[in-house]
Amino acid sequence: MSEFISAVEASKITPVSASTIKRFIRDVVEDPNHASRDKVQPSVEELKRAQEAGEPYRWTIEQEFVIEQFGTADEKKGSADNQPSGMVLEILRSQLEAKDAQIRTLETQLDRKDEQIKRQDDRMQETHVLMQHLQKRLSLTAAVPSSCGPV
Repeated sequence: MSEFISAVEASKITPVSASTIKRFIRDVVEDPNHASRDKVQPSVEELKRAQEAGEPYRWTIEQEFVIEQFGTADEKKGSADNQPSGMVLEILRSQLEAKDAQIRTLETQLDRKDEQIKRQDDRMQETHVLMQHLQKRLSLTAAVPSSCGPV
């Protein structure tokens, strides 16, 4: 005969929560003629006795039945890890490719901006040299008329 375990204990060996197991137990015990009613304790008679006497009772379910219904936590973990990992890798690969393309675009833009800044700097240096020459000419021509006054 198989061991009967509580919903909390069953949740530890299966990939589902204790609440899910309790709901499953409730669905089974709601129908006294359910095919799997003998796999849940207390039995219909024990339950009536406990309720009439006002005694507390705790639902337990056959361990093999729980594993049959929900599988084990290890089985689900192993199969869940294999399938989504392929999908996750594919998603990550596509995101990485998109980010690489974005980086290439940004590098191109940065190179263009660097070139624009260099050209602007060269123009500003030319302007600075031209302004110096212009200021020298203006200062020379402005000084000549004042010294060439009437003799």
